[in-house]
Amino acid sequence: MRTQIRTCSTWMKLASVGISKPTAPEMAFSQGWLEKFKDRHGIKSFCRFGESGALDMEVVGAALPDIRAVVDAYTKKDVFNMDETGLCWHLQADNSMATHQLEGRNINKERITLVICANSDSSQKISLTIIGKHLNPRCFKGINRDTLGARYHANAKAWMTQNVFRLWLLDFDRRMQGRQVLLLLDNCLGHIPLEEFAEMNVVFRNTRIFYLPPT
Repeated sequence: MRTQIRTCSTWMKLASVGISKPTAPEMAFSQGWLEKFKDRHGIKSFCRFGESGALDMEVVGAALPDIRAVVDAYTKKDVFNMDETGLCWHLQADNSMATHQLEGRNINKERITLVICANSDSSQKISLTIIGKHLNPRCFKGINRDTLGARYHANAKAWMTQNVFRLWLLDFDRRMQGRQVLLLLDNCLGHIPLEEFAEMNVVFRNTRIFYLPPT
C-alpha cells in the first residue's frame, strides 16, 4: 500500500511540471492469433458430462481390480450394461438458426426416462424401455404398443421404480435364454438390492447381476 501511495505521489509531482504518466497500449489480438494460441497450448471447448465431477477417484481405483476380475470371466458379447437417462422431450433448444433474434420461452421440464442396455462389443442392443407419467398417453391412441419396438411403463414422476426394475430384469433374463451373461448396474434407488431378490423368490437363470460400487 505504501509503495502505491509513493508511486501516485511521484506521478503527481511529475504531472505538475508537465510530465504525464505513460499509458499502456491497448491490447488487440486477431482471431488467427487466438486460434493458434489455443492450438499451441491444447485449449479446447469441453462440455461437462453428467456427474463425472462428483466421482471419488480413490474409490473407483480401489474397486477396479475386482470389477476387472468379474468382467474378464465373460466374453465381451456376454457383458451388458444398463442405465437410465432422462429425456426432456419438450425442452427448447438453446441455439437456433434464424434471420433475427428469437424470443425465449419458459423452460419446459416435461420429461420421460429411457432405459438403455447394450453389450460390451455393441453386437446386441436391448430394445428401449420408456417410462412416462401417463398410463395411456394420447399419442398411443389407436396404436398397438406391441408394434412399437419398445416397452412402456408409467408412474407419477416418470422415474425408474423397483417394480419397473424387477419387470425389466425378468424380461432381460428371458431374452438371455441359453446363455450366461453378466449385467453391470449402478446403485440408484430404483434398483433392487441383490439380497431382496432372494426374499421375493426371484431367480435369474441366465444372468449374473453385478452392482458397481457407489462413488
